Amino acid sequence: MIHPRRFTLVRDHDPTGVTGTGHVADGVQWPDGTATVRWASDRASTVHWDRIEDAIAIHGHGGATRIVWTDEATPSTENTTLTVPDGPKMLRETLCAAQNAIAHSPYDEGRKQSHIDRLSRLIAECDRHRPLGANGKHGDLHTPTCGCEDVDAATDPTQGGNDE
Repeated sequence: MIHPRRFTLVRDHDPTGVTGTGHVADGVQWPDGTATVRWASDRASTVHWDRIEDAIAIHGHGGATRIVWTDEATPSTENTTLTVPDGPKMLRETLCAAQNAIAHSPYDEGRKQSHIDRLSRLIAECDRHRPLGANGKHGDLHTPTCGCEDVDAATDPTQGGNDE
């Protein structure tokens, strides 16, 4: 199970002249990814966001405000194990197509790069499970999780399944 994670918003400079600098708010990111922010001011308010990225997009002022986590992320099998009926090859192809579509779309420029970067991390994870050679082919670069049905890389070290 994932637990709520606390954070503070720290403003390095105040472009609006309203909240000042330093610790300006406290917050919690909930297990479902939503976030609640409580502003630390004489006229405090509490705001709930569907995504923490939305709170930063509005109140981050282009990097003037940053999240400082007070709790460590809680590891969760829910976030570290992903079972997909399609193998790493098909997943990678779909992620690359999505990345390309976002890169060439009129999508919100403020969020476009974060989505492209996230997709890059997912593609890299696919490549860790199913590595590609310099020629862009998987060939005999088998791993225990590459998804190849014709090779048991986990038990046959001659098939490249070890991490050496």
